[in-house]
Amino acid sequence: MTDPLPEEQLYAAVGYIIIKWSYIDVALDCVVSTIYTDCGGNSLRKRMPKFIKEKPAFVLEAISTIPQLKPFKAQAENIIGRITNIKNLREDFAHSVLTNPSHIDGVFRFARLDAKEHNHGVKVWEFDVRGFPKLSETLQRLVADTQEFARSLEVTFHKSP
Repeated sequence: MTDPLPEEQLYAAVGYIIIKWSYIDVALDCVVSTIYTDCGGNSLRKRMPKFIKEKPAFVLEAISTIPQLKPFKAQAENIIGRITNIKNLREDFAHSVLTNPSHIDGVFRFARLDAKEHNHGVKVWEFDVRGFPKLSETLQRLVADTQEFARSLEVTFHKSP
């Protein structure tokens, strides 16, 4: 059997990143929901955060201001920091175009619109498929850690009906 072509590796990597991100996003939704509904997080916002740009800030604010969440502060800061790093890569993949289907030694070039309030630019970036095995391990650990964090909060704070 021959090794997959770099293009096939790229497509597999992009799919993996997008799918794993879904697990992270759902677990983060559970964290936000528990904090908002069961820990007094509703005193911090008029509505529960639902967009990824709002959720990390909400979790960090809640962890820092709601006394019963303080034991989870280090874990939350670690996970939110890792989510923020992966979020940017996921957004790059989800909103970019492959500028050239050719590659140089497994390195592909992408571009995406970099929308600002008063003007737009273009962000050009590269992805090396040879780094994907390490990235996949990072994603898998983040999925597991985020899900475990969500479960810990739910078990600790969720009020049964």
